[in-house]
Amino acid sequence: MNMISIPFCPQMQQANREQRKCCTSRSEKMGNPGDQFQDADGELCQIVDVLYLPLKIIAEYLYRCEGCQSPEEFKVLWRRLHRGHYTPEKRYYAHFYTYVRKGEQQEESHA
Repeated sequence: MNMISIPFCPQMQQANREQRKCCTSRSEKMGNPGDQFQDADGELCQIVDVLYLPLKIIAEYLYRCEGCQSPEEFKVLWRRLHRGHYTPEKRYYAHFYTYVRKGEQQEESHA
């Protein structure tokens, strides 16, 4: 397990706060299952899975996991964050994560 850094834009920080987001897709693999990071509020998160998928699959099927209410909202956000680019066939790493409840981190480190 490694401690890593995954930055989020303000809109996605809010989605994390509201527990509407459990996945973030990036062009580079940011970590592996078991790796941990802190969100903008200092809460500890742990990657549980990483999938390498075409962007169109992420938009069509994972938009809710990404913190959006529709595929269209996801595409608008993606274009805003990626200088207008949205290439449906290009593959990205979808990192699924969960929040680590207080006490779980200590239990895991003693196992």
